[in-house]
Amino acid sequence: MQPGRKKNELTAVYIQKGCEVLDMAIGWLINKGNTLSVAIEANRKLDEPIPTWTGKGIYLLEIILSTQEAGFINHGNLTTKFMTDYFAKVFNISIKDGSGGYGDMRGRVKSRTPCLDLMKKLLEEKMDRDDAKDRKRRK
Repeated sequence: MQPGRKKNELTAVYIQKGCEVLDMAIGWLINKGNTLSVAIEANRKLDEPIPTWTGKGIYLLEIILSTQEAGFINHGNLTTKFMTDYFAKVFNISIKDGSGGYGDMRGRVKSRTPCLDLMKKLLEEKMDRDDAKDRKRRK
């Protein structure tokens, strides 16, 4: 075999291997956005439904914005767009206009945070019911 031909064949092998590595890297990058979905699916029992937001979209936005303002996720150092897209993906919902929704929230007359108000009320009622059950058991 001629030395030049062996070198060309070796180069072709390296190029082929390089293309395979690039294909794997591109596949990884494409699927990286689905990592959360894969993790959720892997931990979900077969008889459990996929978590889907069933409340009003503006209520999810209210939770997102309050969580961000409180710094509960990444110390509040993520953009509203990123947070909105992330939560939308987690809960299988489309949130089209986060900034417009925030403007709507600011313009509310009775309560600017009805979702948070409702969640607080319902959780406190549950705690009161559970406290009452505990008191009955101790008697």
